[in-house]
Amino acid sequence: MAYNQFSFLFFLCFFLLSFSSSIPHPCRKDESISLLKFKKKLTVDSSASSDAYCEIVYGQMPHQKTSSWNMSNNCCSWDGVTCDEMTGHVIELDLRCSQIVGKIDSNSSLFQLSHLQRLDLSYNDFSELDLSFNNFSGHVDVSLFSNLKQLSELDLSFNNFSCHVDVSLFSEFKYLSFLDLSYNSTSFTNENKVIFTWLESLDTLLLAACEVKELEFLRSAKQLGELDLSNNKLQGRIPDWAWSNWMFSMQSLNLSHNMLPSVDSIPLQHLDTIDLRYNLLQGSLPISPNLTRYFFISENNLSEEIPSSICNLTSLVILDLGRNNSRGEIPQCLGNITALTVLDIRHNNISGNLPRAFSNGCSLTRLNLHGNKLEGKIPRSLANCKELQVLDLGDNHLIGTFPMCLGTLPKLQVLSLRSNELHGSIRTPTVETIFPNLRMLDLTSNVFTENLPKSLFQHLKAMRTIDPSKLEPSDGLEGHIPPSLGNLSVVESLDLSGNHLVGEIPAQFSSLTYLKVLNLSHNYLQGCILQGPQFATFENNSYEGNDGLCGFPVSQGCGNDHVSNTVSGLDDQESDFEFLNDFWKAALMGYGSGLCIGLSIIYIMISTRNPIWLARIILKLEHKIIMRRKKKQRRLRNNRRRNNPL
Repeated sequence: MAYNQFSFLFFLCFFLLSFSSSIPHPCRKDESISLLKFKKKLTVDSSASSDAYCEIVYGQMPHQKTSSWNMSNNCCSWDGVTCDEMTGHVIELDLRCSQIVGKIDSNSSLFQLSHLQRLDLSYNDFSELDLSFNNFSGHVDVSLFSNLKQLSELDLSFNNFSCHVDVSLFSEFKYLSFLDLSYNSTSFTNENKVIFTWLESLDTLLLAACEVKELEFLRSAKQLGELDLSNNKLQGRIPDWAWSNWMFSMQSLNLSHNMLPSVDSIPLQHLDTIDLRYNLLQGSLPISPNLTRYFFISENNLSEEIPSSICNLTSLVILDLGRNNSRGEIPQCLGNITALTVLDIRHNNISGNLPRAFSNGCSLTRLNLHGNKLEGKIPRSLANCKELQVLDLGDNHLIGTFPMCLGTLPKLQVLSLRSNELHGSIRTPTVETIFPNLRMLDLTSNVFTENLPKSLFQHLKAMRTIDPSKLEPSDGLEGHIPPSLGNLSVVESLDLSGNHLVGEIPAQFSSLTYLKVLNLSHNYLQGCILQGPQFATFENNSYEGNDGLCGFPVSQGCGNDHVSNTVSGLDDQESDFEFLNDFWKAALMGYGSGLCIGLSIIYIMISTRNPIWLARIILKLEHKIIMRRKKKQRRLRNNRRRNNPL
């Protein structure tokens, strides 16, 4: 009898231990949603995976694995998904031979699976991979992408890769047209001095800050339309073969922040943008082709006159020659280029007069001639530049009286005439409105003979009145909110209001557990507002001015109650599991010191056939689970009422 009792107690203890450790954790709700978002961005095409190859290599026929992914099932049971049984985190994603077509960009919800240990996307039809602006570190192992034979775009920019990259590593990518490795701690060379055919199809190559020292590795890249080699270590002359290869294909060339000593000419017939800022260029200004619209060559040591042939660039929109040593006069014809919006020749040794005739079709928005040796009067024809916003003529030798004619410019906000030789009195305005949008006026260090009239400032209404509706920044942030902001784990206040941000609120923001103040108002955001303990504390004004946002706390519902139900259901599963798991953990923690007492009590209850205590414990446990679910249901109903008011 004693033996049977001991066996029973041993079996009961073993059962409790086994039961507590074998409860599988349901899939995490945030990871379920991330997988469904990833699925939504993909297209299924039966021709995207080779039947024969998948059968030979993997012993399986291609099939649409993501078809089993839906909101009604635990994601740990989805085809291709493997979870950690103890935590419920997704640790493996096997989508090989899944007939998937699409692209993966840096904002993909795939990267929200922070516990993922294995990812297999082989034998599908991905054409673009953008991993920029992440925090990857270590070496660039191109073999990771070796199965993506059809890859046409690869973006690994703005990461933390630190290694030496040989151009030969990309030889497998026969169809690669876009490659961006900018701003990593990498060096990019062609060690074997070999000509690679894969470069022949390359259209865009961005290698900013990649320790590039020479161009020889690009000899076979004859179709380049955009090349960015800024912030590198280029020295010497640009070889003739480069100009010859890119004569008809190159449209954008960025060689800024290098050590180039000279550029004699720029024979690129279709060049739209060229950036040669921050080099060691000397001598005369190299003239760009006539189709060039954006010409940046500031912060060099050019010392010759600006040639009049610059006026042949009739499509020129921006001309930046600031901070050189150019001398001579400003070509008078520059005032006749009607497309020109920005002319910056500040801090040179330019002398002579301003262009006398600015045409009626003048499009200038910014004219900066600060810090030269200009003489003569300010031409009245500047009043033809109705789009002018900034006019800086400070630190010159201009003469004459205050140019009251500029008061008719409707958009002028900044006027600097400081440190010139302007004289006489400033007359009382004879018109009711002058300088209607002027914000800054600098007249210091001139020789005006009388005090400024009070009536002048009575007309400068923009200086005296602040219109809240005009406080929007002119150059606000654009594009998507970077998911990497979610790495600021201890940030307490985040204000991105009043910009031009688009897309959804990154799911990574859910990790900002210290966030006390959030302001995303007055942007162009869309999608569902994140839910969770932290986001429940933010009110409607955190999101106002974003017509595309929906969900609590804004009044617009997302129209996807089934998603809410699923999320709530996942909440319930996860919460119930955690409660049960905690219960058994607490029970098992007492086994060390209370094993004998506990087993004795259980034996007494069962042997007396009156397990009242055990029944009470089970009833209390059941009651707590029911109350938790009811609380969840009440919260869900309240959210529905807020999101879908009558």
